[in-house]
Amino acid sequence: MIAYLRDTQRSSISHITRLTPYRRAETLALDEMTRRSLELTRTLREARREGSLLAVIDRTVTPMGARLLADWLTSPLTNANAISERHDAVAELARESSLRSDLRASLGQAYDLERLAARVGTGRASPRDLVALARTLGLLPRIKARLAAAGVEAVERARSGPGTLPRGPRGDRGPRWSTTRRSPSRKGA
Repeated sequence: MIAYLRDTQRSSISHITRLTPYRRAETLALDEMTRRSLELTRTLREARREGSLLAVIDRTVTPMGARLLADWLTSPLTNANAISERHDAVAELARESSLRSDLRASLGQAYDLERLAARVGTGRASPRDLVALARTLGLLPRIKARLAAAGVEAVERARSGPGTLPRGPRGDRGPRWSTTRRSPSRKGA
């Protein structure tokens, strides 16, 4: 993995000193054969997205949402309370069509925040990337205010509850590997 990163990254990876497998205790580990047999993200015969469970239920409007949904399908929760909280949050959003419509419109304007953050973190962000990042971050207060105004209790519990939204070592939903970072040395200080 480190050799691959050295070959593919255009910036230094000296801050990564080792990789350790990452697995949340609240999710079920599905092996590759099980994932393929269940056709969660790809069909068994043609390995195409069309015809998979993901293709049937994916109505996300952002790349981040699509990746999160795929991760939720391939790493299902095991904690009954967390499952119930997530279900309640989805049910509440399903009932609130005006809120759902507003959120979809706002999220539809968002750029791929995870990829933009990765570009910034690796020093490869262009001015266009920084503008996209600023625009996307500018949407967050409006989205948060809309959720707060709607008083969506189940969504707030799901957002803040332990184990409900699987998060990786970077605070997002992935990757399956955590990195150990070395403090950057200060040159000239």
